Amino acid sequence: MGTVEEVRIAKRTGFCYGVREAIDMAKEASAAGKTTHTLGQVVHNEGVITDLERLGIQTVDTLDDVDHGAAVVIRAHGVRPDVMERANARGLEVIDGTCTWVIQEQKEIVKLVDEGYTIVLLGTPKHPEVVGLLGFAPDAIVVDEEEDWERIPRRKRMALISQSTQPPWKFEKLAAFMVGRSHELKIVNTVCPVTIRRQEDTLESAREVDLMVVVGGRSSANTKELTRLCGIAGTRAVQIEGERDLTDPAVFEEARVVGVTGGTSTPIEDLHAVTRRIFELAEAATPAGRTTSLPKSETTNHPTSGAA
Repeated sequence: MGTVEEVRIAKRTGFCYGVREAIDMAKEASAAGKTTHTLGQVVHNEGVITDLERLGIQTVDTLDDVDHGAAVVIRAHGVRPDVMERANARGLEVIDGTCTWVIQEQKEIVKLVDEGYTIVLLGTPKHPEVVGLLGFAPDAIVVDEEEDWERIPRRKRMALISQSTQPPWKFEKLAAFMVGRSHELKIVNTVCPVTIRRQEDTLESAREVDLMVVVGGRSSANTKELTRLCGIAGTRAVQIEGERDLTDPAVFEEARVVGVTGGTSTPIEDLHAVTRRIFELAEAATPAGRTTSLPKSETTNHPTSGAA
């Protein structure tokens, strides 16, 4: 062992702007003495959820679990309009943490409904962002993997829109497929630019290292996509949820330079912890001549939008 000489964290990592904003809103409400809840997990990261619980911020699955007058934070994914209406009707203090990019998606899909298009939504079924969008366009056709696409009907006027964290390549491929499905096709590209930049940075890192460690929730679609992109770059990748998942030193055999990246629900602090763990396992805990590129938390978390 001891072959690891350098660990590089990809440039634009840590929470995306939308996730960070929702978390900050919840903390601010709690600090102001309000009984605070989040409607669904504000981020798919158990460590962050535990930290919020220590501050008294509870996750609830439905509005029925929130007492009258309490504060409820809407996470970055957004919700159906009827959920907002019900929260207001029950006298709850609604703190809207919906990502600004998702709000724009909602506005776009409402336009498409008003214009009479048959809407195809590229997204993961039952993903909270998709569920929220369907509240604005209940007749939209949701498709995900390519095997779903054949069930898209042929219509004269169709429109294509996307969940913000879908891979750009998949959106482009579906757009090309739908050209043969419609006489008039309107394409509204709502793939989040932060998602695109994060993927670009991961690809760039993967091309320069011997091994990539991808950190994020096992069910996170954007994390899985980062792992897939490493494979496209021809670089072996290990996907984990956190430092505790790194237990086998053999993973790092023959790896001189290791790259680390994370999904939009992974805080930069987790990437730092993973980096330290890599050195521990590789028995290269910063000896002479060995380095690690550890960016500071405040300088690496600067994306402008996006939802996990």
